[in-house]
Amino acid sequence: VIRLDADRIAFLVGDVTGKGVPAALFMALSKALAKSVVLRGVPSLADAAAILNEELLRDNSEAMNVTMLVGILDLSSGELVLMSAGHEDPLHIRGDGAIAIHKLDGGPPFCIVDFPYPDEPMTLAPGEALVLISDGVSEAQNGDGALFGHDRLLAALQGRTNASAMVEAMRDAVRAFEDGTDPTDDLTVMAVRYLG
Repeated sequence: VIRLDADRIAFLVGDVTGKGVPAALFMALSKALAKSVVLRGVPSLADAAAILNEELLRDNSEAMNVTMLVGILDLSSGELVLMSAGHEDPLHIRGDGAIAIHKLDGGPPFCIVDFPYPDEPMTLAPGEALVLISDGVSEAQNGDGALFGHDRLLAALQGRTNASAMVEAMRDAVRAFEDGTDPTDDLTVMAVRYLG
């Protein structure tokens, strides 16, 4: 989460292919470059994505790729712009408690091909939230090899009213589902709730 100015914040989650030290280093590079590009005041997230993709392609000796979901939220209005590079779609929690997957057009992960990533606007009403996850949540496995899946995601968030409770409920539901099985991937959850 990055404060851009008095009224705007940027937030992002990402997930790198691979494991170990090379993947960790590439994620650190991706995060630093994303922060740098967003703070430059580039006119749109689409432009920022093009710059970021170009920079990551240049510094990618291991031929890795990274999915990323970036948002910029105007705190004075709830107006939001999203950009997805192959990342899981966010969950939109409405004021009445209804939960839906917010489908994004997006594009492929960064470091695969040049692509015109679109800006995708939406507005959050006071009390509404977005929950961003990595595929380590939806693809978590139990001892029988079953996947956690989206139905369990939605059930874990049901009735949660603040961002901390949303994150904790998601983490706890995944760990209970795994039931002591070693995690197959990292687990990333971010909740952004607009208070108005």
